[in-house]
Parts: sequence; structure tokens; C-alpha cells
Amino acid sequence: MDNSSVVDNNENSFKEEKPKRKFSKKILIISSLITILIIAVAVFFIISTKYSRMMESYLNAELSKLAADFGDDFNYNQFKCSGFKTITCSSDFIELYSMKQKFLVKNISFSASPSLNTLKAAVNGNIEVSLDSKESDIIKLDFNCLDNMTLLSERAMLANNIVCNSNLNNINSYQHSVIYLKDDLYKRNSSMLGIIKEITDKKVDFIEQYFNSSVIESAYNKIESPALMDDITALIQLIAKSLADTNLTKDDIISFYDALKTDYNTTKEFYGSNEYTAFVDNFINALDGVIYDNSNSVSLSVVLKDKDNIDNIVGEIDKFMLPKYYDIKFESSK
Repeated sequence: MDNSSVVDNNENSFKEEKPKRKFSKKILIISSLITILIIAVAVFFIISTKYSRMMESYLNAELSKLAADFGDDFNYNQFKCSGFKTITCSSDFIELYSMKQKFLVKNISFSASPSLNTLKAAVNGNIEVSLDSKESDIIKLDFNCLDNMTLLSERAMLANNIVCNSNLNNINSYQHSVIYLKDDLYKRNSSMLGIIKEITDKKVDFIEQYFNSSVIESAYNKIESPALMDDITALIQLIAKSLADTNLTKDDIISFYDALKTDYNTTKEFYGSNEYTAFVDNFINALDGVIYDNSNSVSLSVVLKDKDNIDNIVGEIDKFMLPKYYDIKFESSK
């Protein structure tokens, strides 16, 4: 009896220990996963913080250079950058005095959300150009832009899908553009990451590279206001008054436009019709609607005729090659 009792106790104790081991193993796995997760989050946070500090230092260093160049004519509030998955940089104001004008950028902010394949960026702010001390003589521009940049591309290109909305006094503007960069640098690399490495290694100016190698694949722009010509006239009057102390009327603008159009038609008769004059004719038809009919919108659409021609465009940016490579259409309407 005593022996059986001992056996039963041993069996019970054995059965009780087995679940405890399984439970301990689960705790160990969960703890390991939590530890890995904490480490991953910490590393990502450190990297994000590092990039935000790098961006903040770069922006403020550039502003400091401008302040040194312009002296008391340039004032600014330093950029502050922060964020985890999305890094945001903002400044309360940047202002520049130039002769009689004051250029003030207020509440400027931009953010970047990088991922493996894309970089999403946004920028917005308010610009005021003070032409005189009067409140009525201030040109105001509010802008808001989004950019989706392709980092990895099979076409060995850098693609920017840019959308902007802005308001200039009473004139609203909408732009949607797809831009590619193409030259030998982009042929040698299959992704933006390779491009950045080569630019860094060779100390190439990325901004200069961007503007010298931009190719528009497609773009759409629309400018509109309740009375577009009236609002354009009001802007021209402000600028003309500031620069030359004159007051241009709508009749003055129409008269000047008529003279330019007459000169163009005379030149066109001498050179004859071709793809370039057809392009200008289309542009004039759209302007006629704004100038004479006070149309409340004017739009521009640009589409690359053949994507294979992108290789031919680079190197010809300085030439007037738009009608050759693009389908371009101007329209005005009420």
C-alpha cells in the first residue's frame, strides 16, 4: 500500500511538471519576441531621430548661410524637425527684404514618409509679398503640394508624381505633374538608392542634376477665378505700381497684348506655318478667351508623345523642343 502510494505521488508530480515546462517555454518565446520588437522599435527610433536631426541641421545651416549673405535683410525662425515614421520640419517664418519689397514665408512645413519603394513628401505654407505699407498692397499665396517619389524603378529613372494646390489672391491654381530624370547617371543605376550613392561619392549637386535632367511625361495645370482677367489685372496693377509707380488699366493690358499679337502674326507670315507656330497659335487662342471674354479658367495639358523619346530629350532641354516631343493643349473656358 505504501509503495503504491509513493508511485502515485511520483506520477502526479511528473504530470504536473510537464505543463509547467511548456508554459515556461511559451513565456521564453513571447519574451524573446517582445525583446526583438523593442530592439527593432528602438533602432528605428534612433535612425528616424538621426535623420530628423540631420535634416534639421542641414536646413538651418543653409538658412544661416543666407543670413550671412543678406545680413539684416534676411530673418528667419529656425526649422524644427521631429517624427517617427513620418519626419516633419517646420518654421514659423522666413523673411527677406529686397529694395521696397518684403517677402515673407509663414508657417512653412514639409514632411517626408520614406518606405522601401517610395518617398512621400508634402510641403505647405503661406507667402506674402508686401509691395507697400498698405494691407491692400500685399500679394498673398497659399500653397500645398504632395510628391510621391519612386525610389526603386525598373526604368532606371526617378519618378515624381507632384500635385499642388495654391491660391494667389483670388486666383486658384491646380497642378498635377509626372516628372522623370534621365541621363547617364540614371542609366547606370536601377534605383534612387544607387543614384544617391553615386551622387554622394562624386559630390554631385543633386538640385542642379535634377533641374538639368528633368523630363515631363505628363502634366495638367488649371488656373481659375470668378473673373480671371479682372484678378490678373489687379495683380499686374500691384506689381506695376511697386516697380514703376504706374497704374496699368485693363485697356492698357489689352492694347499691349494686341500689339504683341500683331507682331507675331507678321513674323508668322514671314516664316510660314510649322509645328512651332501651331503651338503658339493654340496658346494665343487660349489667351484670347481670357483677355477678351474674361474667361474664368485657363488650362494646360502636356503629354509626352512617345516615351522612347525620353533618351533623345536629355541634352536638348535648352532647345525649343516642346512641340517636337509633346502634345500640348491650351484651353480657356467659362
